[in-house]
Amino acid sequence: MNRDTKGACVYTTAVQCGDEDIRMGDIAAIDFKVTVPAGRCGPREWIAVYMFPWCGQPGGCWDGGDREVDFVETKGPNGPGGFASNWGDRPKQAGWVNQQGAIRVNNGTKQHITFTSSQVLLGPNSGTYQWDIRVCDATETSCDSSNQLWHAYREKGPIVFDESMMIVVDNWGVNDPPQKGCVLEITDMVITKQLRSPEE
Repeated sequence: MNRDTKGACVYTTAVQCGDEDIRMGDIAAIDFKVTVPAGRCGPREWIAVYMFPWCGQPGGCWDGGDREVDFVETKGPNGPGGFASNWGDRPKQAGWVNQQGAIRVNNGTKQHITFTSSQVLLGPNSGTYQWDIRVCDATETSCDSSNQLWHAYREKGPIVFDESMMIVVDNWGVNDPPQKGCVLEITDMVITKQLRSPEE
């Protein structure tokens, strides 16, 4: 974090799965469960689970966030502390709401997240990815159009940006210092690889 922020950034990262780099072109889906207990986080706590190119570099190749997927972020259309998925401050971001309104970090949540990725080839080393994030009940093993509660999607490319990826779980400490006892728990993460033809 920059030194002028209000608090320390608490985070953990993953750059490999089963001793292999997590390459964007190999990912068909990522599934996991996210749990934030009620009453443990401040009302403006900025927590997030996201992925962007690692490229084998310290701190990764963030590139201004243009290749970042925000699976879970408490910043978006419902303001600081409101759960959302997808790209922060971008029109495609989907806020999580229920009958009482926006789901807020201090009230906690428990959900299943399914991210899917597919490639649209336009030519050699060109094309786009279609990325979808679906959020459903934590009892599910996968989210799709039949059980989704919220859905955010983006088409992004080009494929020339196909790099190894870094998955980050963090509490930014930007709006306020991270509240002691605020827990962001990620469990049962499964990465499903793209099916390839025998020739590939």
